Amino acid sequence: SHLSLSPTLCLPQVSYEEQLELFYRELRKIQAEDGLLFLTDVVWNHVSICNEDIRCHGDAYYNLENTPNLIPAYLLDRELGVFEEELKSGEHPSFVSISTGHDVNLVVQLLKKHLETARV
Repeated sequence: SHLSLSPTLCLPQVSYEEQLELFYRELRKIQAEDGLLFLTDVVWNHVSICNEDIRCHGDAYYNLENTPNLIPAYLLDRELGVFEEELKSGEHPSFVSISTGHDVNLVVQLLKKHLETARV
């Protein structure tokens, strides 16, 4: 449900009030330990694909057919996923991990090359 916390955050047998308290406790811990200043939740389409409403009334929500201006973002997101899998599977042997600015530059170069050759 979009009105509850993700089941991956709390056990289902825990009441909503207890879930919120656990969530707020964790946020306070992150704030104290890591200096969290603010938290934002970015929801690109506002509704999960597993939501019953979208399954029954998909035309009432943003999709590539009724909102074609989303196509470039969709294609980019798809290619970023492909690129991530390439990095994980070792298809780019020059990439090991990101721990320096040089590593970041390498990933940017590899991503640019990937996007230039992507079939979109």
